[in-house]
Amino acid sequence: MPTLQRVGLELYYEREGSGPPLLLIPGLASDCQSWAPVRATLARTFSLVLMDIRGVGRSVPHDAPLSVDLLADDAVALLDELGIGRTHLLGHSLGGLVAHRLAARAPARVDRLVLAASGAIDARGAGLLGDLATAREAGLAPQLWFRLLFQWLFRPGFFAEPRRVADAARLAAAYPYPQPEGAFRAQLDAAVDGAPQGGANIAAPTLVLCGALDLLVSKASSRASFADIPDLEWQELGDAAHSLHWDQPAAFAAAVSAFLTASRAASRR
Repeated sequence: MPTLQRVGLELYYEREGSGPPLLLIPGLASDCQSWAPVRATLARTFSLVLMDIRGVGRSVPHDAPLSVDLLADDAVALLDELGIGRTHLLGHSLGGLVAHRLAARAPARVDRLVLAASGAIDARGAGLLGDLATAREAGLAPQLWFRLLFQWLFRPGFFAEPRRVADAARLAAAYPYPQPEGAFRAQLDAAVDGAPQGGANIAAPTLVLCGALDLLVSKASSRASFADIPDLEWQELGDAAHSLHWDQPAAFAAAVSAFLTASRAASRR
C-alpha cells in the first residue's frame, strides 16, 4: 500500500497505466476510487497517479489540518516523491480548486490542466452542503444521507430506477474507508474558503469541463472563477450533472484524452 509521509499525515496514493503522467485530484468526500468509471480508459494513454487527499479514504489521520493550499502542497510533495517534474493535472470539484491553486503557484510543474465541475462555491451551494453536513452530524441514517447527496450529484436519469439508487446508497454507506463527519465539514470549509485565485499565473493550456445539469457549480460560476486563465477552453457535457465522470464516463474520458493528447502533439511541432 503506497503512502507518502508528510508532517502529521500519511498520504495514500495509487498508480496505474503508462504514458505521460496524469495526476488526478478527487472532489469533496471522494477518494481515488471515485475515478473508477474513467480510470481504465485513461490508463490506456496516461500514467495515472491517484491520491486520497486529506480527510478521505486511506490517508490518515482524517482530522489533519485542511485547506486548499495544504492540499496543493500535498500534491506537489507527491510529485516530488515520485520523481515527476511535470505532469498533466485533472481535478474534480474541490479537486479542481486544488489543481488550479497548484498550477497558479507552481506553473512549471503542470503540462496541461483540466478542471471538471469546479469553481467558487456560491452561498446557495455552501448552504446546501452545510445543511447536509449538519444532518450527518445530527445522526441522519447513512443510506438516507447518501440518497439526499445523490440528488445534487447525478443526472435525472440516474433516479429512473429506484432500486439502482437504493443499491448505490447501500454500497456508499458500507464503503470500507468512510469519511468521518468532521472531515466532510473540514473539506467543505476548505472548498468555500478556497475560491480560485492567481489564474493569470497559470501557464498551462486549460480545459474547463462543465455538466449541463450541474446544480452545485453552474457553468456561469465556472466561467467567472476561471476567466483570468490565459489559455482557456470550455466544454459542456450534455445530460451530465456535478459528477459528470459518472454520468457520462465515455464522453468525459474522451474529452480529457483528446485535450491532453493534443498537448503532446503540439509539443512535437
